Amino acid sequence: MKTFFRNYLSLLLLLALLISTLPFRVSAESDDYSLCLNEGNVLISQGSGANTMDIQHGTALYQGIPASAKVYIYGTGNYTSNVIRITGDIAVNLTISGVRISSSKLRAPIEIRDLATLNLTVTGDNVLIAPDYMAALQVNKKTTLNLTGSGSLYVQGGTEAAGIGGGWTMDAVSADAGTIRLGGSGKLYAYGGNYGAGIGGGNYGVPKNVIIESSVLVLATGGTDSAGIGGGANANSGSILIQGKSHVEAIGGFNGGAGIGSGHAGTATSIKIIGEALVRAQASAGGAAIGCGSIGSVRTIILGGSAVISAQSSTSAAAIGGGNNANVAALTIKESAKVYAIGGSSSAGIGTGPNGQISTLLIQGSAQIRAFGGINGSGIGCGEKGTLVSIVISDHANVQASGGYNGAGIGSGYMAKVSAITVKDNAQILAFGGKHAAGIGGGSKANTTQFTFQDNANVVAHGGNFGPGIGNGARSTKDEAISSTVIVISDKSKLTAYGGSLAAGVGGGTNAAGASVTMKDSCSVTSIPNNKVAQILKDLTVITLGEQTAQQQTPQPKEGENPPQSYPADVKSPTLKASLISASATAKAGIQSSTKFAGANLSMSEFISSETKLFLIATLYPHYEKEIIDTSTSDTYSEGGHKASSVGAGAGCF
Repeated sequence: MKTFFRNYLSLLLLLALLISTLPFRVSAESDDYSLCLNEGNVLISQGSGANTMDIQHGTALYQGIPASAKVYIYGTGNYTSNVIRITGDIAVNLTISGVRISSSKLRAPIEIRDLATLNLTVTGDNVLIAPDYMAALQVNKKTTLNLTGSGSLYVQGGTEAAGIGGGWTMDAVSADAGTIRLGGSGKLYAYGGNYGAGIGGGNYGVPKNVIIESSVLVLATGGTDSAGIGGGANANSGSILIQGKSHVEAIGGFNGGAGIGSGHAGTATSIKIIGEALVRAQASAGGAAIGCGSIGSVRTIILGGSAVISAQSSTSAAAIGGGNNANVAALTIKESAKVYAIGGSSSAGIGTGPNGQISTLLIQGSAQIRAFGGINGSGIGCGEKGTLVSIVISDHANVQASGGYNGAGIGSGYMAKVSAITVKDNAQILAFGGKHAAGIGGGSKANTTQFTFQDNANVVAHGGNFGPGIGNGARSTKDEAISSTVIVISDKSKLTAYGGSLAAGVGGGTNAAGASVTMKDSCSVTSIPNNKVAQILKDLTVITLGEQTAQQQTPQPKEGENPPQSYPADVKSPTLKASLISASATAKAGIQSSTKFAGANLSMSEFISSETKLFLIATLYPHYEKEIIDTSTSDTYSEGGHKASSVGAGAGCF
């Protein structure tokens, strides 16, 4: 009997020893299963029973495991070519720790297939390196990845595949990806292969959704033609949402991929950055840092919450908005977002790249913006030869924008067009135009047709050399002048406009026509020239005249032009009178009247009834003299550049 028990105990000890050496172990908790990846591939599939799954580990097969079970896969610290694959219509709860996979033969290190959902928790340090055409963590179309945890994960996609997202399968016609949700508090480093996004689609591949949240740190770099986060080469971006306290850094691939958005020639369907996210995005030639790649389009970009966003493009693309030859439907910056944007050459900081179009650009809430355009691009608005329908800056937004050479601070780039700019509702603006360009309005040889400043807008605008503070930029000759500009200033708004040399404070740059300016409702306008100038208010419309010598007492119209009939009696002093008559040939100034003469026909009673206090400034370069007329409750004065008017046309415009 004693011999029997000794043999029985020996058998149990031997069995326990054998079990302890198996790569598959069941923990004390019946729902937990642990596997060593270095001992064999792990294939998890939908079980035959309801809410069950089967696990094949190497040659061993375990069936009927509850679908709610927690599976742990760990590594030994050495690289393995073994892989993890999830198949079927099943949700798997999987934790990886210390896994290092470098796979081959068209096998993704981790792949989600069919309709599967993988809830992946990352602990320890993990590395996934894929062969060509496969993503390192492949999320096939119609599948879902939910990643969390506090560990680190480094992924490198193969050629034509993403780091995380789309890769090629035997039956695929594109390297699309399903839904990718990244969270937790860990660190994720994702690199796409050539023509693959860091996170998103592979070549021609579109991710359905990319969501980055919680406090995860994500660094994503796209391959050639591909986005850092979003679409692969020649592909759209699907929907991208960055929120929570996530920290994201994204770099677009060479040759036109966006940092965050679409790949080359793709459409960025929806990009939304909100919450307390911290985001830094960069792009190479042709791609926007946040937006679309070259020759692509953007449907919607929304930057909001209290997110802090830094974006910089390389060449021929806006930092935020469109890439080269790309269109943007709607771009909105709102709430308490803080945005810093540097556009590439020929491009806006925020807006379009060269030859691009944008329908609506809204900045609202208490957003804080610092935007810089590249050469020939505006700070906010259009790139070179671009088109923008409407810019609206409202609420308590705080905006500082600087245009590149030939680009307006806010408005259009070189030879571009903006239909309307509206600043309202306590917005605060500081805008600097590049050489030849307006602080707010048109770049060189560019046009903005409608300006509206209302509801306590607070604006300071500096024109570049030869550019007005507010208005249209310089032209090469007077024949290029545009005279259809309308500027409306109302509702206690405060404007300060500094014209560059040979440019008006408000109106036109060198060789650019003036504008029809309406001022009402106790607004305050400061427009600063470096020569003699005047503003005359009639029926709430400013009609500005230009410079003459102090000895001239009456204007001398050109042949075929009608002279003005009279001037207010109180402005007969030679100095101020000189600023009211038409300008000399080198500095013809003023808003052209219907008779094509910079004149006025009004009486003093009309002037006094305007409910506006007007500061008429006669300026002699490099100093200026002020003549003041008090009529009511607001302050208005103006300054243009050397030999140009305060409000009106720039030098050389007749």
